[in-house]
Amino acid sequence: MSMKPPFQAPQLEPLSPSVKRVLLFLLLVALIITAADGSKFRGDERFYTDAALQMMRTGDHWTPTYADGQIRLLKPIFTYWAVLVPFKIFGISFFASRFLFACAAAAMIWVTYRIARTIFRSELTACLAAIIAASNTEILTMGTRSTPDILLALSVVTSVWGFARIWFERNTGVISWLLALGGMGCAVQVKGLLGICPLGMLVLFRIFSREKAPPLRISAVLPGLSIGVALGLFWYVVMLNRHGFGAMGDFYSDQVGTRISKSIGFVLGNFAAYVFGAIRHSAAFCLVLTIAWKNASTSIREQLRKHRSTAIFLLSLFVLLVFCFCFGNIRRPRYLTASYPLLAIFVAWLLATALAQENVQRRVLRWIGCVFLFVIPIALIGAVAGLTIHWGLATALFLIAFVGFAGFYLVRLGKIIPSLAAVSALVVSAFLIGGLAVRTTVKPSPWPQIASLLQDSAIEPICLLGFSEAEAAQLRICLKGKTDIRSITTNDLPKLTNWSTILTSSDLRGSVTSDVVSSAPINLQDTPLTDSWIGRKMIKKKKTENSDPWIVSHERH
Repeated sequence: MSMKPPFQAPQLEPLSPSVKRVLLFLLLVALIITAADGSKFRGDERFYTDAALQMMRTGDHWTPTYADGQIRLLKPIFTYWAVLVPFKIFGISFFASRFLFACAAAAMIWVTYRIARTIFRSELTACLAAIIAASNTEILTMGTRSTPDILLALSVVTSVWGFARIWFERNTGVISWLLALGGMGCAVQVKGLLGICPLGMLVLFRIFSREKAPPLRISAVLPGLSIGVALGLFWYVVMLNRHGFGAMGDFYSDQVGTRISKSIGFVLGNFAAYVFGAIRHSAAFCLVLTIAWKNASTSIREQLRKHRSTAIFLLSLFVLLVFCFCFGNIRRPRYLTASYPLLAIFVAWLLATALAQENVQRRVLRWIGCVFLFVIPIALIGAVAGLTIHWGLATALFLIAFVGFAGFYLVRLGKIIPSLAAVSALVVSAFLIGGLAVRTTVKPSPWPQIASLLQDSAIEPICLLGFSEAEAAQLRICLKGKTDIRSITTNDLPKLTNWSTILTSSDLRGSVTSDVVSSAPINLQDTPLTDSWIGRKMIKKKKTENSDPWIVSHERH
């Protein structure tokens, strides 16, 4: 490389406890800030937000339902409660709906650190594992959605932590079994049968590692087993008692229904997508490991040969999930999120092995320094341009530039682990805060504006014609769950009785003809980008008549 920033002698020291706590707190803050914005709403989130609103309305906190009150028993109860509880504490908002999911993502980083400490008894490897996991873009994404995936991942890795204590520390006490079996019980209560995957992982590990199982003490196992079984089954027992076996048919179909793909090409595509996804979501540190590999391949191979069983333990969950899902008829890389903390530990172990050599330390620092030097001017130029568009975009880019400056300063000091933590912080700030700034600048959610127009003057029910169920769910949140929102089609128009307000688009407004009292277009504000001088110069507005929402007051006799 031609660019070689000068730095002091490399120092391979882990982060101090206070620095670790501060970084974890900042990660949580970044997740919460991103989660509080409604401009990126995953369609599946509506199942849990709508059900939580129905629970608040009816007082039945046990039975999940759709927005129309129809029972929905496809998924267990924990995810619904994770939305419901913050709704009750903080009020109804996007922030509240995702608050516990952001906390779960941060907690999973801490559990990743604990697992690495348990297996390797190395503060250095544990710090690296947490740093790598914190930069995993899939974990960051799942931490900003109110869907089961991050809760499942946290429950699974908690269970794996318990089993790691049992196998690697030979700690067969009550706490280890509570973590192992209690975590599995929580995982079952989040996503059903998939929650027992730690047990499948353990079977694979036992078969291929041929490690001798630690002695079991019944007095230590029974408390964890009892709590795990109770956590895993209590809701199902309540539902069977309330609704009978017939009502659980949807759950059975969702869990064990026909989901096998008969296409070899699709199966191979699934396999490639899942393996590539694991690399893509941790691309920054896969690249760092690749840089280190050139000078440390021999020592890494020796570590893998000596500690074969450790490698099997860390990879077995990923292998199990890839095998299970690559034969499925749907492709969902997020289903493998639970295995990413263990993959982060695996990469951290190999990287720590490589960094034991001083020439590798210098090589890694040199490359990281060049990355920061590349990022800083781009972020600064973007921030200056962003000042003419929107303060949020400029702030995000200045933050990225600041992280780049801090990272380069740490490289100059030769501090390897803090420099790698700065790489992780760069990914987090760019992916979360930068992504948030771009969305709110280019395509902010229109639903808060629409809700402000509807909340005082609209006549209930408010019917959405030509909008998706996910958009209806967003409007319910913006209206604080106080308004009856219904998603309808043109076939439902004759069924409307009495007064109602219909929100539609101008291309469908002609469908609402009989007994219309009044109608008016909603004039949405331009986005910060299209309203700026650079937007007027660079972006051709494509507003058409059919894109404007209309409010229609409607009465049937």
